[in-house]
Amino acid sequence: MTRIRSLDVEGYIAAPVLPLRDDGAIDLATMERYVRWIADDAPKAIVVNSSAGEGELLDQGERDQVLDRVVRAVGSQLPVVAGVLGESTEEATAQARSASRGGASGLLVFPPRAFGGEGLPSRTVVEFHRAIVEASGLPVILFHRPAQFGGVVYATDTLRQLAEQDGVVGLKEASFDATRFIQIVRANRAFPRPLKILTGNDTFIYESYLLGADGALLGMGATATAPQIAMLEAVRRGDLATGARLRDRLDPLCQAIYAPPLRNYRVRMKEALVFQGVLKNAVVRAPLPAASDEERAAVRLALLHAGLLSGA
Repeated sequence: MTRIRSLDVEGYIAAPVLPLRDDGAIDLATMERYVRWIADDAPKAIVVNSSAGEGELLDQGERDQVLDRVVRAVGSQLPVVAGVLGESTEEATAQARSASRGGASGLLVFPPRAFGGEGLPSRTVVEFHRAIVEASGLPVILFHRPAQFGGVVYATDTLRQLAEQDGVVGLKEASFDATRFIQIVRANRAFPRPLKILTGNDTFIYESYLLGADGALLGMGATATAPQIAMLEAVRRGDLATGARLRDRLDPLCQAIYAPPLRNYRVRMKEALVFQGVLKNAVVRAPLPAASDEERAAVRLALLHAGLLSGA
């Protein structure tokens, strides 16, 4: 029987973007400085090779490089969770084993495209995730992806069966659908082994906490990590006035970065980090598009509103 490591996922988990050089190669030196900048704000963990980190656009050697550099940079300070983006069980388990060897403390498992559409058997989903846990010995965070990315939201009975599996510890709920989020939170509370529900809904983070999220796993954690953590802590202690003030401060930035089309959130976030002096450029992997002048202007105004950028 596989021995599974433990991982506490309740709290705020940040998913940084991936710094690239002008030629599109990974800028590992900047990545190291950047994740230390985030880690200094003390999130619960950092996720690498996720969608925010352009994990789908990297080969396995590049994912291994990113994980290795981030683990060496911050692994003694906080856990590092690795994205698993395999389209087959064989590929996903290979990625999981590689992440385990590379020092990951847990896995964020993306639903493969084969799970899309109607009639998905619960057994298929359970066996996929069980194979990943057994191959790696690492705890798993499930992932509800938004429909804009061709994502998958598991049926309630499937989620219940997943929650009963050893090593399945949480769900990143990123359907970007508030009604569905409420339904999932309510259903989860009735499970024999409830999951930790981590909001991935960057456009209603504060509201997710009020609706019952146990924490967050967010691409918005790529910047403004400290005030977002403060917002969660305010809700936890019942200080909703402070939480709402932080929401009002940060929400324009969330809306600017996660505006339609949603696929552009990565480059908008990189533009924000360029304005803040954290990144050198806003290069994203082709075929992702560059930001428009209008997008850059909206991000800059939102940064000023959030008090994250000096200047008129």
